[in-house]
Amino acid sequence: MPYVVNGIGTWYYGRKNPFVRNGICNSCGQSGELKSYDTTLFFVFVFIPVVPLGKKRVLDECAACRQHRVLKLHEWNQIKKRDIEAAVQTYGENPADPEKASGALHTLMGYQDRELFRKVADDIREQQRASPKTLAQAGHGYAYFSMPEEAESCYRASLALADDEEIREALVVLLIEQKRPEDARPFLRHIFDRGLADKVPLVVYLATAYQKREMHREVLELLTECERLTPTIGSDKQFQKLRKKSQKKVGLPASSTESPFGAAGLDRPGLFQRIPAAVRWACLAAGLILAAYLGISYYLGLNRTVHLVNGLEKPYTVTINGQPVTVPGRGHAEVTVEEGTLDVQVAGKDLHVPSQKVLIRSSVWGRPFHQKDVVVINPDQTAVLVREGTLYSATPQAVSPDTDAEFIVHTGQVFYELPATDYAFEPFPSTISLPSSHARVKKTRVGLLERVDVIQCARFIQNEQTLGNEAAIAYLRRQLEFQPESDACLAYLSQMMPPGDFIRFLEPGLRARPFRLEWHRQYQATMDVLHPEHDLAAEYTPYLQEEGGPSTEALYLLGRVHRDPEESRRLLERSIGTNPPCAYAYSALAFQALNIGEFEEALALSEKAIGLQPEKDHFRMLKKEALLGLGRHDDLLAINESERSSAYADFAWILERVRLFVAKGDRPAAEAAIRRFSEEWFQGQGSEGNALQAFLESQLSYYEGDFENYLKARAPDEGKRPDFSVLVLRGDLDEASRQLDENPEDEEASLRALLYALAEIRGEQELARKNLERAIDRFGHGDYEDRKASAFLGADSAPDPGSMLGLMITPSRKRIYLLALGVRFPQHREALFGMARSLNHDLQFPYHTLCGMLSPQPSLHEPAEDGEKATGTE
Repeated sequence: MPYVVNGIGTWYYGRKNPFVRNGICNSCGQSGELKSYDTTLFFVFVFIPVVPLGKKRVLDECAACRQHRVLKLHEWNQIKKRDIEAAVQTYGENPADPEKASGALHTLMGYQDRELFRKVADDIREQQRASPKTLAQAGHGYAYFSMPEEAESCYRASLALADDEEIREALVVLLIEQKRPEDARPFLRHIFDRGLADKVPLVVYLATAYQKREMHREVLELLTECERLTPTIGSDKQFQKLRKKSQKKVGLPASSTESPFGAAGLDRPGLFQRIPAAVRWACLAAGLILAAYLGISYYLGLNRTVHLVNGLEKPYTVTINGQPVTVPGRGHAEVTVEEGTLDVQVAGKDLHVPSQKVLIRSSVWGRPFHQKDVVVINPDQTAVLVREGTLYSATPQAVSPDTDAEFIVHTGQVFYELPATDYAFEPFPSTISLPSSHARVKKTRVGLLERVDVIQCARFIQNEQTLGNEAAIAYLRRQLEFQPESDACLAYLSQMMPPGDFIRFLEPGLRARPFRLEWHRQYQATMDVLHPEHDLAAEYTPYLQEEGGPSTEALYLLGRVHRDPEESRRLLERSIGTNPPCAYAYSALAFQALNIGEFEEALALSEKAIGLQPEKDHFRMLKKEALLGLGRHDDLLAINESERSSAYADFAWILERVRLFVAKGDRPAAEAAIRRFSEEWFQGQGSEGNALQAFLESQLSYYEGDFENYLKARAPDEGKRPDFSVLVLRGDLDEASRQLDENPEDEEASLRALLYALAEIRGEQELARKNLERAIDRFGHGDYEDRKASAFLGADSAPDPGSMLGLMITPSRKRIYLLALGVRFPQHREALFGMARSLNHDLQFPYHTLCGMLSPQPSLHEPAEDGEKATGTE
């Protein structure tokens, strides 16, 4: 089971081949959904997946307690394949043998193979028509795989051959789950006829089903039968609640119990005096204790602690029943209130958080026992709360992460009433006092998901098993309601929502004025892919005629979608020629300059964009790309240092820093950076910290071109598959291609183009043809520029080299695309490879592979000359 403390540890990410069934958890004993699925276990740092630790098969994860069993995925698949093949083969050899049929059914249920079970079970039903036991087992299997019609047919066929009480009861449960209690009732006759008191809970379950169908007279009949079988059940609170509800519905008075003294008994003279004095004093003492208890309870009801949390970046003031409290951005505050209905209002015209009513109420009898319950109000509904548990022990080996961890996430609500905890919005103490040296003490805390930004919160929600994609989408939409200027939220939401839904979400924001440029950019990009036939230029041309003449924003928006490159550039230049100029137009022109290797011009344009809107991350990325193309590594290192966040460990930051030191030839500085980073963030993390440092060092090896050490460090554990980069560097192109085939959601057009070029140079024509076709197909499903790339790659004759060189694709992808085009059309290789070399300045994979292939004597991945491995000058 994954285990995190303060966001550091292991966690599951991704879910494939899900299987859900209803059952009873072996750990907590609760009934409900049990989920099984394939996933990947990652080492996470502040919930950011960093290093994959292996693919797993999670078995029967309980929705309530999260406990489950887990196997390595390759082991699960191997065992599953072996056992299923053996069981099916054994059955096939003698389908008339009930034991072999039973073994096949049992195996297929155990390995959760629904489709194969259906095929085999359908055959077994025909072959074993005279075996009630086998038919019953088939019915159990159909029910297990949520095929109720087939299950009912098997159960009835089994009962027709031999009456069996267990099968009757299994059929009853199946029919109740299908909301057919009237069909189920005849099969419980044996319980009443034989007076089976231990089966009364099943009758109560049937009564509950009747009540849901508003069949209240039937409910009362069944409950009367239950009391006849088990008289003591009448005192059970749930039983009483069930009966009173149906009595009320049919208009009968609730049953009452008379006093054992009778009405006259209370009037007997001297009754109180005849009670012994000791008893009277005990009653008086009990009365005083009760009065004190009720007084404490009343006081606590007047002074209830409420935790206010803010999930937004900006602070705001919350007024609760007239009492104002300021809550910091992504922070927490406390307020003491009287229980009852709370009027919650948020100040701030730009926030538009509606007023809300929250009811806080607890029983006067139980209130003192629930003071550690955590009451939380989140007016904006965007805070991410976590309830986590940890175990303290004097002997670390006594702590088992698989059984002792607890981590539950909550988000999306205004009001939370969470179970009692030891630390409310406080960190765990590093040490506590234990009652003995052998004691194990579990502590819990509730707090905000800390040290992560909004996008990391969304990623965590998306991958958290009890929340998932829909919860993450809702979270980002709420964030954008209050912070529509959040470009990062909008960009990530575009990746998560179905394109059609995303466009519908954007439509209100497109009508806003002044223009929300990032909303329009996302709309244009999504429409370009979803509806390539749509003329975006025609849609945006009328914007130039809005009141007051063409605005700088309208010129920019039309310029970025105009299909004529000259007209596009003219519109963008008009946009920067207005007063004030459009920062986005500067960035668009900088992007165009980057794509043709004009790094000085790109730098100047990006700096102008930053000067107008310094908060835009993608403007800074353009500047950094230009500096990288110019080889100004010291400037980049200075920017890198300024971008470091003290809030969380940023692996993108440290990897970029290591790359820059290697690019300028300073390996000692790169090693020192890794060492300092590891000491700061991984100290005390044991083997997990060592694994993270080893990962960083493996990346250093690749940046330097030390393939031997890189391949050694990235060698997978037994049973795991190598990374794509490892396969390419080893020259195992067939396996690399198969890996993309098996994971189409991870496939990228440029990776197919890379495999095509590698296979073509090695003379592996069939592999080259296959990957060229896949690259053409993948590019063909992209945006306008990608579709042009697809057409060029698929052309029978060489396109105009100027058109190929002028494609507006990000440099990291364009360098690979130009390589593939140069291999495809060798007559233009010199020009295409020349630009590809100028764009190949990022040491990340496949930098070295491209260096070798773009050299005059192409090779798989070796640099052109020794001593110049990482400078980009091969």
